[in-house]
Amino acid sequence: MIDVYGWGERILKNAMRYLSKEIPSSITPFLEISETSSAHWYHYIIGVLLIGFVVYGLISLEFRYRLLLVGYLSGQFAIQLLWPSVWFGVRFMIPIVPILQFLTAWGIFNLIFKANKDKKNQANTIPRVIFLSLLLFINLPSVKQMGKNSNGKWPQKYIDYFTLAKWCDKTLPKDAVIACRKPALFYLYSKRTVTYFKDTVDDDLLLNDLKNKNTSYIVVDRLGYTSTSRYLVPALKKNKDKVDQVCHIGKPPTFLVRLK
Repeated sequence: MIDVYGWGERILKNAMRYLSKEIPSSITPFLEISETSSAHWYHYIIGVLLIGFVVYGLISLEFRYRLLLVGYLSGQFAIQLLWPSVWFGVRFMIPIVPILQFLTAWGIFNLIFKANKDKKNQANTIPRVIFLSLLLFINLPSVKQMGKNSNGKWPQKYIDYFTLAKWCDKTLPKDAVIACRKPALFYLYSKRTVTYFKDTVDDDLLLNDLKNKNTSYIVVDRLGYTSTSRYLVPALKKNKDKVDQVCHIGKPPTFLVRLK
């Protein structure tokens, strides 16, 4: 449950985090800003400057575009500021990252070149080309790192998770219903109907919910999400007589159990 004070506290906490982490990380990806460690004082300064450039970029747009983007960005941030603070990261900003990057570049561009409003004057052509080239150049290290990451090896816990999903595809009946922590990802390799387990400390409620969904198998993952260790594992430990272990993969193992 949350009260009015809790809403205010959540909005303030999210706003400070977006200002110091998500906004700088998304607009200037060449900056290395940890999502989990505390923000430094200069991260806030960078965030304020970037927001200033975004606002100036909006002001520099034609009114019809400005109105559209102000409405869209306001709606996006209104949702994210109200979300629980445990949901963090640039991933939630992906739909608006290109817009923020464009507005930042457009704001800086207009601050530098607005003095010369004569579009036919070629005197500023070379500086403008240099400016735009610089924007591309400073992002090259990030692009290279993304390319390296895309060709890298997955963490072992995800390899085991997907290996178990492939095992399910080869072994389990086609009508099997599997409950797991990341059902969309598990479905890609298991090709079976998937569902999610209920986030509750009431083990009877959790198991009855799975039975109502006609769940036949449950994945006990080690992906690191607290919901598995907080809700699923205690419920299974208390009801060992209601499940059978079917398969396990990896060390420490990822389990598949059958719900009786």
